[in-house]
Amino acid sequence: MKKAFIVLTVVVLLAGCTTFESVMSAMSEPMVDSTNILPKMEFTILYATSAAFGGYAFGEDNFPVGTGVTWQIISAENGSEIDMTRAKLSPGGGGAFWWSLEMVSDDQNYYYEFLVDKDDVILRVRYRDTQSGNVKEFVPDPFDSEDEEPLPEDYSDYIVGKERITTPAGTFNADKMVFDDPEGSYTATYWIADSVPGNSVRYVYEDSDEGETVTGELVAIEQGFETILDSY
Repeated sequence: MKKAFIVLTVVVLLAGCTTFESVMSAMSEPMVDSTNILPKMEFTILYATSAAFGGYAFGEDNFPVGTGVTWQIISAENGSEIDMTRAKLSPGGGGAFWWSLEMVSDDQNYYYEFLVDKDDVILRVRYRDTQSGNVKEFVPDPFDSEDEEPLPEDYSDYIVGKERITTPAGTFNADKMVFDDPEGSYTATYWIADSVPGNSVRYVYEDSDEGETVTGELVAIEQGFETILDSY
């Protein structure tokens, strides 16, 4: 569960000045053209959203090369739906691996490939420029550890029971894990199964202050993924 810290960090962010509605508005309802937003900002939004709502934050050690998982994320407030696919592509040397992240919403499609080292640091990000059609690359800004929220060392304390969960990807025996906001404004619930690449199979985020509910669930586990962006 080495990536679980991302969940709490992003949930805290979304529970504050940046809500899920504002994140969704940046990516759905064709109101943002990828030519009008900086690639670094776009990738950051996609990555943070996939971490909090796209079901991979609880581990990657059981993710075989060439495997991808697709999640459908729905906001009950406005009915927005997005599909997010994350795949492990190939080794990058020194314990690093290339991954891909794709989001599809209405007529919008965003696709990135990124290299992550053994310490979960993103080293490089590739994308196809919409104007020139060329593959470009950038080095993302480092995460500021001083901004991290204090987190518990043992996430087993958050497991409240076991449930058998059925999604379009199948039926899974899962641990139910609940994160509650100390101030009572939100609750984040995950269903975690060791048999699933990335471990997560379902997610529900409920914000009582904003009156919104966001759900995400695993809809597909597929093989045969490989890089489609050659180095420029």
